[in-house]
Amino acid sequence: NRFDTDQTILKIPICIGFVAPTNFHLSVKAGPVFNYLARYKVNDEKQDLSGTDRTGWNGWVQFSAGYIINFMTRYEFPFQSGSKGVWLFGISIGTF
Repeated sequence: NRFDTDQTILKIPICIGFVAPTNFHLSVKAGPVFNYLARYKVNDEKQDLSGTDRTGWNGWVQFSAGYIINFMTRYEFPFQSGSKGVWLFGISIGTF
């Protein structure tokens, strides 16, 4: 059987970092993230989340670099041992 899941999560990051004072954008940021599970569906059926712990914390570290076009890589990792993290990659256009 195949299951399709859809979830909405509110993420509130707390950040400390460094941005290089040059025309070339270079930054390193890190911190914890508070997560709140607002909605969860399985096969388009909304799941009852009452009585479920919908909150959690994880950490993140992000590197970005570029000029006009900026490239970003972020690693988010859980604080629980044995759990796996996730890599995120992105591109933004514009000046800061």
